[in-house]
Amino acid sequence: MTRKMAKRLMVLTCMIALIACFGVTSAFAGNIILTGHDNDFHQSTGARAQTTAMMNFARAGSTNPGLKVLAFDQGSELTSLLTLLGIAFDNVDLDAPGPAGNIFNPATYSAMVVASHQSCGGCDNTVATSNYLLAHQTDINAFFNAGGGIVSFTSGSEPTYYNWLPQVAAAFGSPGSTGFYQTPAGATLGVPAVNGDATHNFFREPGTFGTSSLWQVLERNTVGTTDTADDPAETIALSGGAIICPPEGCIIVVPPPTGAPEPSSLVLLWTSLIGLSLAAWRKRS
Repeated sequence: MTRKMAKRLMVLTCMIALIACFGVTSAFAGNIILTGHDNDFHQSTGARAQTTAMMNFARAGSTNPGLKVLAFDQGSELTSLLTLLGIAFDNVDLDAPGPAGNIFNPATYSAMVVASHQSCGGCDNTVATSNYLLAHQTDINAFFNAGGGIVSFTSGSEPTYYNWLPQVAAAFGSPGSTGFYQTPAGATLGVPAVNGDATHNFFREPGTFGTSSLWQVLERNTVGTTDTADDPAETIALSGGAIICPPEGCIIVVPPPTGAPEPSSLVLLWTSLIGLSLAAWRKRS
């Protein structure tokens, strides 16, 4: 290779690197929404309205929001609610033979939805479902990071029910069946409050007790409790997030906006600029 050709190749390589850097877009768009309501058990007018809004929000991050959803229901409450709402689904029942292979496929499902824990006093799922999800946490993280939505109903009094999700600190005990109201964030996302149905867990305030500060509170209750702030969080959501798992444990992050260079891309940028400067210096020499 001649010296002239080498210079041209170096300049071309640097230009490609620059284009790659500034063309970086975030591949993450996952939405999560959790509630202490057992909407799948009650199926009241309010429960149906909230569930519809929750599903719409969760599926909005998918590249194809119209895809069916992946349900986890060891009974028929969640599946009957999805049928009532006209949402197509495939159900995984851990009381039946387990599914084969990696079922968390964002090309097949726009979201996954988990039924309430049986400690709600009549709900379907046992801890077997949360144990199964925990065993597939890597697959779920990849599903979420590809834009797959996540919906989960009440954990009841089971302290490990949400363990397959990072940085979610639930508190237990019911705020009651009335006094719920929609927050401004809930109004923005179109997720209504539900009154008239008993609830079975609430959530710690974002930024406290290990709950990520990235969560938004969509619904609160006026009753309050002795171990959290007044008006505890009953429904929480996170949009446009990603799950990463460094050695110290998995966390939820919100990636840079579309088109914004990420740290690795900035390294690429500086490398490219140095390469261009070197090529120019050699040409002058």
